Amino acid sequence: MLNKTQLNDVLERALATYLQTVTGLLSAAQFGISGVEDLSTLKTCLIGGFPAVLSLLKGYLAVRVPLGDESASVLRVGYETKVVEVREVPAKKKATKKATAVKKPAPKKTVR
Repeated sequence: MLNKTQLNDVLERALATYLQTVTGLLSAAQFGISGVEDLSTLKTCLIGGFPAVLSLLKGYLAVRVPLGDESASVLRVGYETKVVEVREVPAKKKATKKATAVKKPAPKKTVR
């Protein structure tokens, strides 16, 4: 099943596809392109639904089939996050020279 982010991604792509198709058909009709100018608005809206359904299917399959990443795109688009483990390494202690105690010779006692 799709999670919330994936579902939003698929629905957004389908809605954008629908709006682009309907806008393109209505614009083509306004410019008098043959074969499109006689379409009614209802037919134009229905025709726009076919690419949107194909977009839904493609987005769902892109999420379910192991291609790309977990988005609705077939390609990897960078939604993956990389977890980097940082380990703290203790600093090396500087070697210190131990001072050697220099023993002074005891003063000689003179016996008289």
